[in-house]
Amino acid sequence: MKIWRLLNDEKSRVIVSKDEQNEDLIESILDGERIDGSWEYMEFVVGRKKSYKDFPRFLPGVPVFPMKTLNILLPLIEDYVQLLPGEIEGEEVRVVNVLSVIECADYKSEQDGFQMVLLYLAKDKILNRGPIFKLAETLEVIVTDEFRNLVLESKLKGFEFEEVWDLESESSE
Repeated sequence: MKIWRLLNDEKSRVIVSKDEQNEDLIESILDGERIDGSWEYMEFVVGRKKSYKDFPRFLPGVPVFPMKTLNILLPLIEDYVQLLPGEIEGEEVRVVNVLSVIECADYKSEQDGFQMVLLYLAKDKILNRGPIFKLAETLEVIVTDEFRNLVLESKLKGFEFEEVWDLESESSE
């Protein structure tokens, strides 16, 4: 199994929040905190029109899926995310709050403060986290082969995947 960083394709349309008051809620989503009651609806506008619409580019660590994309991915990810309603210029979307967060750093004291040393991700930390999760230190969204393969098989546009770790090559060494 391989682990992948979830990225947007350069051809993905770019969206921005219509209301600056959403910054506190976005901060909670970046941290993977469940949003209870404070979320109403987030409106987006297209900042840059591009050709791919299945995975618009918003903020790293905060995926936004149109309903077409969500209908394909939901059976796989529903136990690991919170879906928050929104729209892009009239098109219904869901802001994806990834709730599964892995802490993989060790903070060692130094004279000038703290230095973060990323620990080697242990298999048991990621194997039981499901197909989508975040790294607490970077807030990046990470996915497994299962997620990536579903996106590729469904021919969804706008997704890019960067390999982070190959567990298969680990076990063969």
